[in-house]
Amino acid sequence: MTTTINDIWLADINNRLVHFPTLWAKRPVLLFLMRHLGCGLCRQQLLYLRDCAPLFEAAGVDIAVLAMGDGPIAKSLRDLYNLPFGVYGDPRLAVYDFFEFGEGALWQVAGPHIIARQFHAYFNGVPSDLGHGSIRRLGGLVALDIDGNVLLHYVANPIYRYPKWEDVVKMFQSAADLRRHPAAAEAA
Repeated sequence: MTTTINDIWLADINNRLVHFPTLWAKRPVLLFLMRHLGCGLCRQQLLYLRDCAPLFEAAGVDIAVLAMGDGPIAKSLRDLYNLPFGVYGDPRLAVYDFFEFGEGALWQVAGPHIIARQFHAYFNGVPSDLGHGSIRRLGGLVALDIDGNVLLHYVANPIYRYPKWEDVVKMFQSAADLRRHPAAAEAA
């Protein structure tokens, strides 16, 4: 069982091992933890994130997508959606477990309110399919600064609800401002 963040290794798109803490060693990072790859709602959010990638880049923030699976699954996901950021496989779900992204009840991931949204995504070109991983595992976001401090921990529950990407960028910018001007933060 993973006990520390330094015990976690991921697979890159070439199926090479990547030490998890290297993802934020140079720049803050937004981790997008996918649910199972067949979730059309998660993939729809991923496409919105892809479209907002220039905002994160301008703010000096990297994006890393974690998928339940190995390097080839990560590569397929990156290539399918032409993602401009890193995609990594987490076959042991170590990151999910470390940040406590557990499994939800079946109602939370497949209730009528979810099925209706899945149909909407399907008819807008993002079909669902059971894919790899647990249908009940929740996904979401973790934002880390370069010291590995958690700036945001967000479990997407319900599975279609995510913060606005522009708001996430602003959160990173505020954290960077506080880091550059700690005296101003103490005075507030």
